[in-house]
Amino acid sequence: MNDNATVIAYVKKQGGLHSRRIHDLSVKILSWAEDSAISLTARYISGKRNIITDGLSSRGQVLPVEWSLHPDVARAVIENWGALCLDLFARRLNAMLPVFCSSVVDPAAALEDAF
Repeated sequence: MNDNATVIAYVKKQGGLHSRRIHDLSVKILSWAEDSAISLTARYISGKRNIITDGLSSRGQVLPVEWSLHPDVARAVIENWGALCLDLFARRLNAMLPVFCSSVVDPAAALEDAF
């Protein structure tokens, strides 16, 4: 997943002619995937939804879509409704439960976009 349409096109077409640098990188990625027996699918993600990349480049910062319940509130919810089974609006880096729904594209998420 990438927010650069040119990169996506080069990976999907297994190279290209306009940018030698992107061509070489896409060939390297595809060769590595083939050697590793990994099947790749290139997918475009709009810049405004590509916040995982932004988050990785600014480690330790809370992303605009992230929030969590105060522990006391979480305990009260569990006491009233029982054990929780799905963490909504999480990422793999901040999920409180093994099964989570991510607001951004994340292969580890059980679901994408709780809404």
